[in-house]
Amino acid sequence: MDFASLYVDVDDFWQSFRGDYEHRLLADGQRLGDATANSASAKS
Repeated sequence: MDFASLYVDVDDFWQSFRGDYEHRLLADGQRLGDATANSASAKS
């Protein structure tokens, strides 16, 4: 599998997963800003 195909597969997964993920965060009482801040700090 080449890099472009892998990128497209991951992007397709994220597009379908994101709505459910955000809904779960809101249902759990977490803020979406907290989740994005946590993922950004984990990268650094």
